[in-house]
Amino acid sequence: MSCRHVRGRYCCRSSEKIGFSGHLDTVPVKISEWTKDPFGGVIEDGRIYGRGASDMKFGVMAMVNMMIEVNYSPLICFAN
Repeated sequence: MSCRHVRGRYCCRSSEKIGFSGHLDTVPVKISEWTKDPFGGVIEDGRIYGRGASDMKFGVMAMVNMMIEVNYSPLICFAN
């Protein structure tokens, strides 16, 4: 890690690596195994039922966005 003082702050660029894990895969739908229409997006008792109602698309995009931000950020700075 290389660090220096910049305008009264301690700034670093790390060579540390960060790993991320997420997935966007889907599995085939067997309608007979569902109690609700998998393509319906049914809301019942405050819950949503359907294919993709709970998946990783948002989580993966949050990881991608964070990686872009870190890539374009020249230094990570902390107040002294």
